[in-house]
Formats: sequence, structure tokens, C-alpha cells
Amino acid sequence: MKNVKTNQMNACRCNSEGAGAKMTSWLNNNFRLLALTLLAMLSSSVWGADTWTKLTTVPAVGDVVIFVNESAKREMTGISSYGIATTYTTSPAGTYPLTVCAGSSNGKLAFKTSDNKYLYWNSGNSLGVNETLDNKTSWTVSVSSGNFTITNVNESARKLQYNKSSGSERFACYTSSQQLIQIYKKASSKTLSSITVKTAPSKVTYTEGDKFDPTGLVITKTYSDGSTEDLAYAGHTSDFTFNPTTSAALTTSNTSVTITVGGKSTTQSITVNAKSKYTVTFYNAGEVVKTVSDVTEGTLFSAIKPTIGTGSGQLNIESCDNSSTHFMGWTTDEAFQKRETKPSYVADNDAINDNMTVRAVWAAEEQ
Repeated sequence: MKNVKTNQMNACRCNSEGAGAKMTSWLNNNFRLLALTLLAMLSSSVWGADTWTKLTTVPAVGDVVIFVNESAKREMTGISSYGIATTYTTSPAGTYPLTVCAGSSNGKLAFKTSDNKYLYWNSGNSLGVNETLDNKTSWTVSVSSGNFTITNVNESARKLQYNKSSGSERFACYTSSQQLIQIYKKASSKTLSSITVKTAPSKVTYTEGDKFDPTGLVITKTYSDGSTEDLAYAGHTSDFTFNPTTSAALTTSNTSVTITVGGKSTTQSITVNAKSKYTVTFYNAGEVVKTVSDVTEGTLFSAIKPTIGTGSGQLNIESCDNSSTHFMGWTTDEAFQKRETKPSYVADNDAINDNMTVRAVWAAEEQ
């Protein structure tokens, strides 16, 4: 009897220990599953979520953006003949991001989808996507108080707007007044670290007085994550600033130009040569009456010619022919000096671009 009871007790103890082990295993497995679920939720809702910020300026090339109508709490989430308008509760999800690209002409923008197609207008109120970058896929973009006017380049009457009409909620291209849209930009964790010149401008040698010409310039942008991006001056002129500016006359002291993009700067070496210097010699009746030296190339004749007369600072000369003392002007015409033709005169707005010898002409000599 004693052995029977002992066996029964051992059996109960074994059953109890087995049940406890199974419970512990079940709890461990389910706790692990719960932990993984929570981690996935956190990754999706916090770490993996994109942050979108409303723009109050025109987006730049390279920005990733979405289209929104805040008053209706709708965002564009796809294209199906029109832009699909999906309701959001608190903030847009950014499920249809578009990359801002340079458009078909300077200052215009295009919006590229993740499958490398561009938003475009084709006909009517439609909004579609197309692989070709042209005027139909390019847009003129302006902003006022956070509201964007997005006008098709091919058809200036067509503007990308939001239609709030019940049953027709959509983003499309309208000629009539609908609701303007807002643009949100995806926040980027990378920042611009530096820029360098990849391709120098076509012209790097100048003469003083010329203006810097950035044509042909390409720079490389380097970001904090090590990635790089090339940016050409052509088509992106508004992204560049220069010192000296492109409207400033260069001097021989200018040996480089500072190029700034996105708050980062680099330099491009240039050479500015001095203008040539010339001498202008004035003759009257076969004698030198005045010599002007070191005349800078391009100086107008009016700036260096003497005034004929007897007053202070004037050139006091007279005709070699006493029959007339009326001064007519200055000539470089050698044929006239040989009395073969009537003279052609040096005009006040003629530029000095070489050494010159000029001769006074009097009225009697023209007859």
C-alpha cells in the first residue's frame, strides 16, 4: 500500500512538473512574439516613418515631395487618369513621393515618380505620367503663403489643383479655379558637407572690364553620408551665386571666383589681363601739338581729344592757311593728307584700340 501511494505521489509530481514546464514554454514563446510585434510596430511607426514638412518656398531640384490639400485633409497617393486623393487623419503618410527634377527649360521643374516617370498633362483635366521630359511634363512653380500655383509649361491655362467636389475629389489640371495645393518635403537626414568644381567654366581667361561667365561649369556636391551629386550651372542658374557676381566688371586683382551652392563654397581660378595701352599723337600743320600716352584700350576718343581754343586748358592752334581758321575736326585719313579726297573724321564715340596719329582739319582744306 505504501509503495502504491509513493508511486501515485511521484506520478502527480511528474505531471505537475510537466504542466509547469509547458506553461513556462508557452509564456516564453508568447512573450517573445509580443516583443517582436512591439518592435516591428515601433520600427514602422517611429524609426521607419518619413517626416514631411510643409514648404513655404519653391522646392529645389533633388527634393522629395508630396502633394496635399490641407483643408480637405487629402494627399495625392497615386495616378489613375487623375491624381488619387486619399484622406489622412493627422498628417500625410507620403505614400506617393515625387522627386523634383529640372524641367525642359531653365527655371522649370518636373516631378518624377519612383518608377522614373514624370507627372504630365496631356488633354482636358487629366493628370498622368510619362517617361519623356518635355513641356508637357514640365511645370512653372510659384508659392504664396504656402499655397502653390503649378502651371503646365505646354499649356499655361492648365494648373495642377485640387477638386473638392463631392464624388470628384481628385488632383488634376484645371483651367477653372479649384483649390490650390500645398507641397510637403521629405526631411533628409543627410546634409551638404562641401562642393568642388568638377568641370571648369568654358572661359577662365578675361580682359579687365569683362564679366565672369559660368557657362560650362559643373560642381560636385558631397553629403554627410558620403554620397555625391553633380550639379551643372546650365538649367540650375538660381542655385548658384558668385563673387564677383556675373554683372561685375573684372579687374586684374581678381584671380579667382567664389562659387556658392547650398551654403557651401569653393573657388575657381581665373586670369584677368590688363587692357593694352596706346598713344594718340595730334598733328597740326605738320607739327606735333599734343601727345596722349597710356590710353587704355577701349577709351572713347571724346575722353582724350583736346578742345581747340585760347582758353585755359584748351589747345591754342590755328590753320596754316590764313584764309580760314574754322576748325573742322580730327582725321586719320592719309589720302586726305595727300590732298586726294575729302576727310573722314574721328567720331567722339570711336574707341581707341591701337596707336593713333590724327591731324587737325580746317575749313579751307575741305574746299
